Amino acid sequence: MCKKLPIQMKNVMVTFKGKVYVRDRYYGHYEDQIITKRGFFHKWETSTLNGYYNATNQWISMPDGYFSVPPRWKEFNGVMLPDGWGGHRVDPKNVIKWEYCKD
Repeated sequence: MCKKLPIQMKNVMVTFKGKVYVRDRYYGHYEDQIITKRGFFHKWETSTLNGYYNATNQWISMPDGYFSVPPRWKEFNGVMLPDGWGGHRVDPKNVIKWEYCKD
């Protein structure tokens, strides 16, 4: 677990344990792997709003905030911005390490 959390909405490289789709001969499957991807941290000032709705419309509460890792990024006017829906939402308790992006 990381003790210190980053500034909100600044791009960071996040390392965490997550599920990755692995192709096999016929169908493919998901495996747990250590993943390092670009993401950002956000936490609302009001603790009652910290969380999100998952795909089955259930509220997932994250009182410490969470890291959002989009599926891909796109450059717009020289700034890297999230592109597309989906990706990972990572609880800070499950983050192995993070560091600010240098670009």
